[in-house]
Amino acid sequence: MIFLGRAAAAMHDTVRQDADVRVLVARDLDAAPHAARKHREDGASDYLERWVVVAGGDVHRQTMRGFFSLGQTTHAMTDVLLNMVAHMRWADTLVADALQRTATPSADAVRLFAHIAVVEELWYARIEGVPMAHAVWPDISVDEARAIAERHADLFERLVNEGDATLRRSVSYRNSAGRDFRNTVEEIVTHVTMHGSYHRGQIARIVRASGGDPPYTDYIQFMRRDQLT
Repeated sequence: MIFLGRAAAAMHDTVRQDADVRVLVARDLDAAPHAARKHREDGASDYLERWVVVAGGDVHRQTMRGFFSLGQTTHAMTDVLLNMVAHMRWADTLVADALQRTATPSADAVRLFAHIAVVEELWYARIEGVPMAHAVWPDISVDEARAIAERHADLFERLVNEGDATLRRSVSYRNSAGRDFRNTVEEIVTHVTMHGSYHRGQIARIVRASGGDPPYTDYIQFMRRDQLT
């Protein structure tokens, strides 16, 4: 089993204490087999930023536990992002339904919902490196905004399901103020879902101020929806 850099440092103490472990340290792997035995065994303290070959003993067991833990963490992060995207889809649907049940919905509320939808579109376009189809504050109907939101919930879900390599990919883009930035896909997905929550709260305030009953779209309500009777 081969480890590099900091991974080797983490196992330093175990290697020195475990008689069953043999350590091979070398800057030039081709020359390593010809190194003196004493140099190979006593050089364990010098592994940082070098290749280390480790076999047997507790190092193997501890390292495999670390690998499994890393895999579980990655899987858990994917699950969190999928839940956040699913909440975004659910909450956008509730808001669209509420606005369409109203004979004359507030123009400000409609504008905010349209903004939520096209910002989902905007960030997906940045990830894919394609032009935007709408202005950030568009003049579109609730039906049009709903369709945009539904389509991009599907697209973000598919993106998250592509896994860790996609989520860690860095995306370069220029923001609306003309500044250049870079963020990972994971960071962008997180932002998109939180951005919608902020504006849905504004919509709820507008609906309530006009005498309506806004939908309850908090994340915790989404997560406990199967418990509600």
